[in-house]
Amino acid sequence: MRRLLLFVACLFAAVPAKAEWLEAKSPHFTIYADMQPAELKKFGDRLERFDSAVRLVRGMDDPALTDAEKLTVFGLDDTSDVARIYGSDAVLGFYVREASGSYAYVPLKEGYYSKRMGITPDNIFFHEYAHHLQLGRDAAALPAWVTEGFAEFFATAVIMDDGGVRIGLPPMYRQWSVQRYVGLSMIEMLSGSLRNATDAQVESLYGRAWLLTHMLNFDPEGRKQLQQYVHGIQTGVDALQSAKAAFGDDLRSLDARLDQYLRRSKLDTIVIGANQLKSQPITIRPLSGAEAAIMPVRMQVQVADDRKSAARLAAQAQKIAERFPNDPEVLLTLAQSELKARDFPQAVAAAQHAFTIDPKLAEAATAVGEAKLEIGHDSPSGTDWNEVRSWFLKANRLSPESAEPLMYFYRTFVYSNAQPTASAAKGLEYAVYLAPGDEELRIEAVRQLVSDNQIQQARELFKPIAYNIHSDLDWRKKKDSIMDALAANDRTAALQLLGDEIQRRWLLDKK
Repeated sequence: MRRLLLFVACLFAAVPAKAEWLEAKSPHFTIYADMQPAELKKFGDRLERFDSAVRLVRGMDDPALTDAEKLTVFGLDDTSDVARIYGSDAVLGFYVREASGSYAYVPLKEGYYSKRMGITPDNIFFHEYAHHLQLGRDAAALPAWVTEGFAEFFATAVIMDDGGVRIGLPPMYRQWSVQRYVGLSMIEMLSGSLRNATDAQVESLYGRAWLLTHMLNFDPEGRKQLQQYVHGIQTGVDALQSAKAAFGDDLRSLDARLDQYLRRSKLDTIVIGANQLKSQPITIRPLSGAEAAIMPVRMQVQVADDRKSAARLAAQAQKIAERFPNDPEVLLTLAQSELKARDFPQAVAAAQHAFTIDPKLAEAATAVGEAKLEIGHDSPSGTDWNEVRSWFLKANRLSPESAEPLMYFYRTFVYSNAQPTASAAKGLEYAVYLAPGDEELRIEAVRQLVSDNQIQQARELFKPIAYNIHSDLDWRKKKDSIMDALAANDRTAALQLLGDEIQRRWLLDKK
């Protein structure tokens, strides 16, 4: 349901309230942090320079983004604050991408564990933001080594004092995993198969993928081979066959070539001058007292998967709402907390209050609809489904590029045991386009395609999930079974497997 960072763990504890929260907005980011305005502007400029550098190197388009499409960045003091939110000292920074939006939790200073591991706050953010760019609207289904190699290639970027950017430095924190003998074979990497991979092999993929990405990108012939390999996969060719077409039948020779590359005394880097990068406007405003007070809850509610913990957040939000009873952002956060705690009547009340105060707050309309949708799920025959749908239609009119209203509008048909309309199915497909990193949303869209007997399209839509390295062993096996059913054009088996997975996740959400 969400794509998570460099390191994986469980849930959280309270975060101390900040004193002087500021908001910075730029073309690609909305940033919240407790910093002096000049420091925050400098921080925002660094992020925009990195964005510009990656787009320049990769030849990426730069479409204008709505606020709903921008990455929200929470700047925290250091890695210990990140760990408190996420609930594990092993988590140094993380990234969440769901239908509700994209969020990055970034330390502004190093902490004990990051210093010990040799990872800087920039490394953490740049790795995750590279994934964010990869998961843009035209996200491709690519093997894990391509996506992780891409992210690691840019993770070590350095913003130089003159405003330029150096790209391609080695990730020293990955030294051990660069060694081939602890990881996947070249054939396994290029085929994208994680079917029998151990956790150690999956972890080691990062370093080896960085090395292969570096080698290919700094060699003109290698760049052509990589482009041919990726193009083949994007056009439906099996990853292993595409690898043989691009690199030759003897893929083991690529291992030897990579080992030789590793023994070089010096590796090349790319330097992009400051004059080559776009200068982006950044506007800064102080948060109101109500916005600052609710910010700790707002940050945590995005990662609250545990009902009991969400209830604690809702209790905190309720106390803040008593101080600021007519602030729409406070009420919206309260509603979102109550939704996670599954107190749907309270969520309806808070979200409706927020929407009455601010009729342009699309998220409030979505929250009202979501709460009523969940109430209706338990009592479909006694629910006015047209009234429930009206809230998602309001939200969609206010924010056409938001994925959540489209996703929930589709679910009104599923939950009411009705056949989704063609427009609902198309809306679900567009929601995946808007939020390609939301795994649960994508699974629903895949199942709808299978239901419509569009098996090949379903297989292509499922591939990013199948290739995703951030999975436990059980889910990897299930993903393989789903891919096997889709490859065999077995509609019945695919529907059963996908339906079981959707049901499993729904039951987890109820806990």
